[in-house]
Amino acid sequence: MIQSENTAKRLWNLLVAALAIFNGILVPLYVVYPDSAPYVPALSLLIAIVFAVDIFIEFQTVYQHEGALILDLRQRTLRYLRSILIPDALAAFPGLFLQAVGLLPVDVFAAVLFLPLLKLIKVNRTLREWGEAIINPAIFRLMMLVFWILMAAHLIACVWILVSGSSP
Repeated sequence: MIQSENTAKRLWNLLVAALAIFNGILVPLYVVYPDSAPYVPALSLLIAIVFAVDIFIEFQTVYQHEGALILDLRQRTLRYLRSILIPDALAAFPGLFLQAVGLLPVDVFAAVLFLPLLKLIKVNRTLREWGEAIINPAIFRLMMLVFWILMAAHLIACVWILVSGSSP
């Protein structure tokens, strides 16, 4: 059993958030310009494995509800299923790697390749846990706004290039 306030668990969440942000930058770029970074599919597979391990760790994490520590696996599973299990599971799908080795058709719908970006849902919660303890909450919220605007602009720009067909 892992407690959610455990330092190792919080550091793990920070690692997963960093990998999700890294994926959020690299995956759209790779989809638009696949020849510019041939290492991305292998890296994407490693990140997908970390995301799958994160799912296992989330099932092992206990939480507090109304002051009581919830140890029951069924209750933890239901809570995780109702929150972010489905996006986490979809984010662990190694679509880029499967496409690179030929197990997924090249003309596959591009949304499948963007599935790892669903892990960005967890990034917000993790960054909030770390940031609000270190930085003035008002400044932190401003920083988060700028971060999400930049991530959205990056994604929109990559999708725009993909849709317009102006990529090489």
